[in-house]
Amino acid sequence: MTSAAELARSASADAIPALLHDASDDVLFALLDNPRLDLSHLEILLERKDLPSRLLEEISRHKKWLAEYSVRRGLALHPRTPRLIALRFLRQLYLMDLVQASLLPSVPAELRRIADELLVARLPQLSLGQKLTLARRASARVAGALLAEGHDRVARIALENPFLTEAQILRALASTKFAARIVEAIARHAKWSARADVRLA
Repeated sequence: MTSAAELARSASADAIPALLHDASDDVLFALLDNPRLDLSHLEILLERKDLPSRLLEEISRHKKWLAEYSVRRGLALHPRTPRLIALRFLRQLYLMDLVQASLLPSVPAELRRIADELLVARLPQLSLGQKLTLARRASARVAGALLAEGHDRVARIALENPFLTEAQILRALASTKFAARIVEAIARHAKWSARADVRLA
């Protein structure tokens, strides 16, 4: 009698989509050997948050799939990707995908912290437009780093960032190089000027 795994290994392209949601690890591993498994199938598979780490590790060994950015991104953001593999692909993410990695609760805390560090390290090379986008959407640490750069327009948007914390503002204010005009913007800000520690700083 033919096993489910054997059927998955030789399934037609039309039959593969249903198998991508199979609960059996054996079936999923067998699908990786199916020559009709294409990029669209793999992208759907990587959206499953319950994939075993061993399967993600196996995907990371296939050079033809790793040539695709969407696969590297899927592995970097998957909560069950082994740490070293996720870290390898995290460093290759485009700017806004790196922002997503730093904010997603499903991404391990250590990798979110590293994503923040990578974003802060890239700041000097970014255009004004990219910095404005980050000021609106990035994590507290990145927003704080943008604030500390002292660019008026970027700083004013960073002050409205919903992730910005008082701790990041205090850290920026502690810098001896912090621009006086940004201090003034904080002092006039409706939210931050009401914080006792910020006023003291």
